[in-house]
Amino acid sequence: MSSGSSGDVTEPASDASPVTGPPGFPPARHVYRDLGLTTVLSDCAGTAALAAGPWTHGPGGLAPGPLLTALDVLAGAVVGRTVAPDWLATSSLELHLLDTAFADAPIGRDAAAAIDLGVTVVRTGRTTVVTDLVASRSGIELAIGTATFARLPRRSGNLAATAIRSVGDGPVVLDGGDQRWASTFDSVIEPVDRGGRPALEAHDHLRNSVGSVNGGVLAAFAELVGRRSVGAGGDGIVTTDVEVHFLRAARQGPFAAEVRTLPRRDGTLSLVELFDETDAPPGPGSTGPTPPGPGSTGPTPPGPGSTGPVLRSTFRLVGRRG
Repeated sequence: MSSGSSGDVTEPASDASPVTGPPGFPPARHVYRDLGLTTVLSDCAGTAALAAGPWTHGPGGLAPGPLLTALDVLAGAVVGRTVAPDWLATSSLELHLLDTAFADAPIGRDAAAAIDLGVTVVRTGRTTVVTDLVASRSGIELAIGTATFARLPRRSGNLAATAIRSVGDGPVVLDGGDQRWASTFDSVIEPVDRGGRPALEAHDHLRNSVGSVNGGVLAAFAELVGRRSVGAGGDGIVTTDVEVHFLRAARQGPFAAEVRTLPRRDGTLSLVELFDETDAPPGPGSTGPTPPGPGSTGPTPPGPGSTGPVLRSTFRLVGRRG
């Protein structure tokens, strides 16, 4: 499972003053800053404005990558307040892009065209929290989905839950975005080659406040790899449906992708798994050291689930020309 993002806001909002995470987080060069979210949190719900433009759109219309990342960040913040003083980890993300998401040509970076994101907690259990996700623009729904989180006992390394709860109904602005260092979202998660497999390097600018790669970023990378595996590198191909399951924390990396494509009458299914390259090769009886986490002095003995995929995902893709 990938650690959630609820602790990435740690100071009370004051009017529209920028709010950051722990000292030095996020750093000046970070994917959270490029998202440029303006967030409002309340009990069991939250909204955010995501500036639209080349960052959020591609040739076929709305791109799911930044949407998955922003929704994971927002949902993590909402659930963090809900389960406090417990902690959380993203278990799964599901997103369905509607026809309206592909109706517009790529648009300029105009605040008036911002994409509105909404998260609502629909179930809070002893071990699981389920949220509804929605993305819209000018009142028209672009995408709907669900994010599920595991409820975990709080550890000493997690951020203080009281800080999460202290964020009231005022806006939280994460400053420094507007693509200061990246031209497109895909360029942030551009694959590298790992023995013939596309892989994601675990750069610091992709990590959340507890040191794991953000779950939405992992989902976005898997979607990018899945889309490029169909047709001419993904040209003219769009992803309409996303289902991602996080199996364990993504701390070390690089995370190499295994891709399988299956034809359907209504498009193509792309099945993508991500493996931590620092693990022993996956397989029956495979054992290997668990990568050290934040504050760890070294590898720990392998335990159940210490090998195998970090993420397992399914994407439905269709041909669509922009």
